[in-house]
Amino acid sequence: MVVVQPGGVRTEMAARSGDVSLELAAAMSAEHQRLYSGLIDATVASNSAFLERALPAAKAGAKIARVATTPRPRARYTLGTDAAFIIPLARFLPARLMDALLAMSHRSRNPKSAPTPAPESAGSPS
Repeated sequence: MVVVQPGGVRTEMAARSGDVSLELAAAMSAEHQRLYSGLIDATVASNSAFLERALPAAKAGAKIARVATTPRPRARYTLGTDAAFIIPLARFLPARLMDALLAMSHRSRNPKSAPTPAPESAGSPS
């Protein structure tokens, strides 16, 4: 048995998901936009970062074809740098710590997680 663990693969579907998210957000009510705009912005930012690092689909397909035709393949392969980084960590770190690390990577792109600036006082000079 051979396992190919996929990471980020750049596909047309992934490339379109940010635009679709923004289109759906624009159609939401003002209340829903107020409640969910931070999450949507973070999701679109995460998707954009994902696409920058993702493996092109053609390269992923070529690697899978190479693995499938290798006479004596290894037991495990990874597709993309994110899978190559995460899989070894998952072997050594407890699941809760892995979840926390992955959550932190998403939180860093969430505008609501950034510290909010202190309001300016009315008497301060400009």
